Amino acid sequence: MELRPLLPADEPAMVELLTNERISRTYMLPDFEAREAAIPLFRRLLALSRDSGHFVRGICAGGQLVGFLNDVWIRDGVIELGYVIHPAHQGRGYATAALKAAIVQLFRQGYREVKAGAFSENAASLRVMEKAGMQPVPETEEIEYRGRVHLCVYRSVSALALATPTLPELAFRKALLADPQTMSYNRAWGGTIDFSEDRWKNWFRKWVAGNDPRYFYRYLYSRALDTFVGEAAYHFDADTGRWLCDVIVQAQYRNRGFGTLGLQLLSEAAKENGIAELYDEILSDNPSIRLFLKNGFEEVSRTETACLVKKILK
Repeated sequence: MELRPLLPADEPAMVELLTNERISRTYMLPDFEAREAAIPLFRRLLALSRDSGHFVRGICAGGQLVGFLNDVWIRDGVIELGYVIHPAHQGRGYATAALKAAIVQLFRQGYREVKAGAFSENAASLRVMEKAGMQPVPETEEIEYRGRVHLCVYRSVSALALATPTLPELAFRKALLADPQTMSYNRAWGGTIDFSEDRWKNWFRKWVAGNDPRYFYRYLYSRALDTFVGEAAYHFDADTGRWLCDVIVQAQYRNRGFGTLGLQLLSEAAKENGIAELYDEILSDNPSIRLFLKNGFEEVSRTETACLVKKILK
């Protein structure tokens, strides 16, 4: 399976896709009176496939065009995709492979979220989305199409995910905390942190395996890079009665939006777990204060050395 921009020579195959009766039952298309009426739409898609502001790709298998993907809308780093596979080539995994490949490409281009929608009765398309790693979102829409009202449901996948580490994977945390550039924000409290292997089992039992609701710890996993890029955590501090949070992005992966996404994912996880407020104490000259303030935190207090921020999780 290959994704590629459309070619002028794809016109016959694309017109067949755009006028196919079975496809038009679930993929919203104009009701073309003749095949020739679909040619202008093909030419528009052809042009959009070469436009960097859009995402239109042909899906090829064995040198043959068997389908296509296209953006439905794009805004604020989020893109919704539609996709089509010719009925003669369905059931071979092409849609899943194409959607997976498109998601990776889009994350590498800098999109933070990829969405797709389908009529609720289109179970096959919903399975494709789920196989591609998309999860249901609480969003539905009633759409009138060809004389019927359909319920459209949506799936979504983010560029960054919260991943529960295994015990051996704590090697990443050891390297993260030992990196002077990554831990420069912590200089007032000692900079780098020793996380030697003899500490792993007890730490893992407390923060990951123990299922203690006072402790939450995850890695930040980039789907585009297929690697861990940082960590996100919160815990209950009995001395202050506050839920304190922490997000660390490895220095080499900073300035790519991972901090913002990580903080958003951590806030969502805390809210789902019934936590009403999150706090963090940050060095007063640490530029990450701006990151927190941009993501719904507010300044509670400030001293010469530190700033306390809080987010109410509504």
